[in-house]
Amino acid sequence: AKFFRPSSILFEFDNYVRWNKLLNLNKFVSHLCASQQLLYLEDRAFILILVFEGLCKKYIELQKEARVPENIISDELFKRMSKDFLDLTIKYNLSDEQYQKFKGKIESLNKNNLATYKFRLILDDTNIQETSKIKKLIRNVRSTLVHEARLKGHEDYQLLSELIREVILRLINSKVERYSEFSD
Repeated sequence: AKFFRPSSILFEFDNYVRWNKLLNLNKFVSHLCASQQLLYLEDRAFILILVFEGLCKKYIELQKEARVPENIISDELFKRMSKDFLDLTIKYNLSDEQYQKFKGKIESLNKNNLATYKFRLILDDTNIQETSKIKKLIRNVRSTLVHEARLKGHEDYQLLSELIREVILRLINSKVERYSEFSD
């Protein structure tokens, strides 16, 4: 009976195949493997942050719009608040051009920042707690890697590398025994 009982790894493989169709996991796993071949840690980390960005972007695209709030507060409340705020600017004698630019900036304040929300969504759905290290990784390390191609510390690389792998393993519901900082 043990010989014919299917291994849990087969179910994980089926889950991988399903998620691969939805997110193109093969592409991200391929990039993970390619990053390991690079000599410099900054180059590896740069590829890893692109992998994480891409994986999160593909994941958020799968979600229903109801799960991804477009605005921080309701439109009607925001319209009242922005009108009150813009009414205050009258006493500052702004030119029409200045007023229009300022008004445009105010109107964009209520938009949810999908750049960071996409990370939070996949972490929540895979039950990975957003610790201070992960918040730092998303806010600071990501920005430095993407805009300056610079990595400040080896521990940031390790965290990013493990986080991506943990997200993929949790998506496919892997039961493979592994050491993970995220298992707590």
